[in-house]
Amino acid sequence: MQLKNIMNPIDLLNQLNVPCNLGAIDWHVDAGHAAIYPPATDEMIRWAETRMQQKIPQEYCSILGATNGLFFSALTLFGIPILFKSNLINRRELQPLDITEANLEWRYEDGKHSNAEWLAIGCLEEYDSNTYLFMDATGVVYQILGENCRTVSLGDIFCELANA
Repeated sequence: MQLKNIMNPIDLLNQLNVPCNLGAIDWHVDAGHAAIYPPATDEMIRWAETRMQQKIPQEYCSILGATNGLFFSALTLFGIPILFKSNLINRRELQPLDITEANLEWRYEDGKHSNAEWLAIGCLEEYDSNTYLFMDATGVVYQILGENCRTVSLGDIFCELANA
């Protein structure tokens, strides 16, 4: 399945016969399942953009409008915390990893990519390292590992993980 951009990851997961668990209660989703979250609202997206002082690309707004972050196999896509206005964390329910923290703090640790024009949208956990996924303003996705950078398709990543 060749996909350049994915606008609705839930539709893609359904096409790949991957069960989705809305509002997962455990960080480690059952093998073969995806933890998804209720869609982000326009207010949540505006809050995140204001906090980061960076516009979220339309392609990623479309993803947030379908699922506010997700966990699937080795893939994490960042979202906006449910208690975004209060700066509190609700530990009673699983939250997506925070896109604002990812872009204000995590992206600069350990020499990760620091191109401020790209938005950190997620990461891939691998056996010996984690790679970050970034999106530029036009919706192109980049995978960064140390000094190495390559363009990737989120759709292809989903397909690879579903077939692993």
